[in-house]
Amino acid sequence: MFLTTTYGDVCKLGYLKWISTIASDFDPLSKDYLSSRLVGLAGKERTWWHLHKKETGGFREFRRIGIINPNAPDPISTAKRHLNLASEIGITTSKGNLGIFGRIYKRTKSASGATEFVKDPDHYKGKPPLTLDRPEQVLFLSFLIMRDGLSVQELIRLIPEEGEIRKSDVVYRFKRDSLRKILKALLNVEKDPQSRDRIRRRLWESENYGNKSRMYLYRHGGRHLAPPRIEWLCDLGLLKVENEGERSSIISTSGTLFKQARRKFDSYMNKWGLSSIHEFGFDSIYILGEVYLHADKDATEYEIKDAMLRAYEKFEKDSYLMVHEDQLAALTVLQLALSRKRCRVSSVKEVAKRLRESSCLAYSADFYGRPTFWKIDVEKARLL
Repeated sequence: MFLTTTYGDVCKLGYLKWISTIASDFDPLSKDYLSSRLVGLAGKERTWWHLHKKETGGFREFRRIGIINPNAPDPISTAKRHLNLASEIGITTSKGNLGIFGRIYKRTKSASGATEFVKDPDHYKGKPPLTLDRPEQVLFLSFLIMRDGLSVQELIRLIPEEGEIRKSDVVYRFKRDSLRKILKALLNVEKDPQSRDRIRRRLWESENYGNKSRMYLYRHGGRHLAPPRIEWLCDLGLLKVENEGERSSIISTSGTLFKQARRKFDSYMNKWGLSSIHEFGFDSIYILGEVYLHADKDATEYEIKDAMLRAYEKFEKDSYLMVHEDQLAALTVLQLALSRKRCRVSSVKEVAKRLRESSCLAYSADFYGRPTFWKIDVEKARLL
């Protein structure tokens, strides 16, 4: 719902792709190892950029703000802050192996580019290593909505559909007004007494934000709240920042993606009776597939089954004995969206239910006794 460990210099979602590729599905890796790998690759990316920066196309649109600089006084600390973000989003676990979102991304076709760069950066010939293509934008925006949906919703509300707004105005209003709304929403759902006390303290501190100057709010945490999130939305193709610094203005990219995404979520929130976009869960892939990938036809049951079996085989190939239902459903919905077919998570689970009735699928319980892991007999399922 709301990321608590954001920093002003953690501005590039592209590093999450590298982390997904470096980290192992099952074997934990230390934060020191992962951060040193990130810094090493950042140096290779810096060299690659200087060799290719004169090329045309999307290169000029890629903002270099927030890039890890290996020559800075302490690049390892910056890399570790990116790892903290990856862990809180769910790209990795706290132990250092891949989390649910990292495991999903690693099985996408788009991940092959990140893998190619990580394995051999000196001979990499693909697109800019830190940029996100359309499927990656769909996936990472979905992850962000699920983990930081309250902030995404507030930023979408603050930024007009048309025209421009100064970046400093968004930073100021987010700290002064939006943070209080977010904290109140968190207080309504948080059950842990210690967490509730922390939220109450932050709410009490925010009481006087309306009387503080812009510079005061920026220096007292404001630079760590809105600025990195604005850059994330730039990476995701929803926003564009003209110029740099305090006076820079924010506009939507041609206005199209931003307006479509905003209206789609508003429409489905009214349709499904949701109060916040984080409640969409992996159905956000279904909605964003319509906006980014022009998925405009409903998938048939056969198409859903075929996509689900192909997704399952990708996990099976990497030594998974069974697959978590959310991982499989999310990858299935994304694969269908790439074929311009719409499918909700509930439809995937309905097909899984029919496969189970045909003895092609078996459930296994998680730690809490819920049947959330699936094992599929692919050959038998394809004959149905």
